[in-house]
Formats: sequence, structure tokens, C-alpha cells
Amino acid sequence: MKRYAICPVIGTGAESDAYRAKVPTTMNHVAVIPSYPDGTPRWPWALVEVAGEDLSALDRDAAVDAFPIVATQTLLSSLPNTVQARIRDVLQRRGVGVTFSADATVGDLIDAIGQYLDGGQFSRIGTAIRD
Repeated sequence: MKRYAICPVIGTGAESDAYRAKVPTTMNHVAVIPSYPDGTPRWPWALVEVAGEDLSALDRDAAVDAFPIVATQTLLSSLPNTVQARIRDVLQRRGVGVTFSADATVGDLIDAIGQYLDGGQFSRIGTAIRD
């Protein structure tokens, strides 16, 4: 099972404490953490794809905004209104200048967040966890 989340960036940048997404170490994940030339993260959060059998730890961490466990082809408009409102709240709270239309999919939203985060360099296909 795969899931996307917006997670805080943690670490000091020291060799023994690298910048990384706050994800349980037991979870297989890929994080997009764009950085400045000096290596510091551009954003205090990362877009993360997490894979595993039990991803419930993401929901238990108040600092993590996990997206619903649905196929990326799922229309956002088909999600319950409460879930759509939560997604809008997360984007606003994180300062992500992304909006979505009724015909957008969850994958479209993830792509738009990645593009916003990484200045147009993001590709969900290129960063995906391989099964």
C-alpha cells in the first residue's frame, strides 16, 4: 500500500543528523526536500510517498498531514466533503499555493504540490517507490 503525506523536515544538516522527512524509520519512503545551494531546506516540510502494510502511524502524528488512502486516479470531487475541506485546510495552513478543480484527481493534486514545492522540477513518476 502507498500513501502520500506532507511531513515536517527534521535534522540539523550535520553529517550525523541529516535533513530528512519526519517519517517512522520503519516505513519505506521517498521524500522530496528541495534545498538552497548551502544545503538548507527551502521549506519546513516535505512531500513524502510512504509504502508499507500499516501506515496508521502517519495518522497518529499531529505534525504529519497524510492524504487519504485512495488510488491516485480517484477524483477529488468523489471524496467526502469533509476530506476535501481538510485537504484545502492543509494546503492553506502549509502555505501551498495550489487549488484543484472538480475534475482533478488525487494524483493531479500530488503532482501540483510537488511542482509547487520543487519549483517545477517534480515528477511523481521519477520519485515513486518501486514495488
